[in-house]
Amino acid sequence: MLFRPVRFCLMYIGLMILLGVFGLVLETQFGSGGGNLGTAILPTMLAAMFEGDRFVGSYHARPHRGAMWRATLQMSVLVIGISMIFLAGIAALDPAFLAVFESLPALVWAIMLAVIVGVTIIPIRLGYGLGVRSAVRRLSA
Repeated sequence: MLFRPVRFCLMYIGLMILLGVFGLVLETQFGSGGGNLGTAILPTMLAAMFEGDRFVGSYHARPHRGAMWRATLQMSVLVIGISMIFLAGIAALDPAFLAVFESLPALVWAIMLAVIVGVTIIPIRLGYGLGVRSAVRRLSA
């Protein structure tokens, strides 16, 4: 198995919560939350790094590139699904939140979807590869 979906999801959600608490502490202590795209991709990248490291640790071999891309796409579907669940929860708590998106044309929706998919796939693939590489180096040393 290229990665464990439940472990990946728990790691991702845990890192998101940790990042949220860290941002809240920064906001209350220093007046700046520090939230931007750079911090938003950290949980996905770190969870993927952990999974890449665990794969090599379990099988003592590097997965081939096709398998790494397959794992990346599966993890991306999970991350986007979890994000959609969070978005649905926010929309349920604050229906006025959806008013922002009602007036957007279909082209903007398509561009937003492409950006979301790209911003999800690239850090996961990079993180998975870095996790595999660091585990291979650790095993060979």
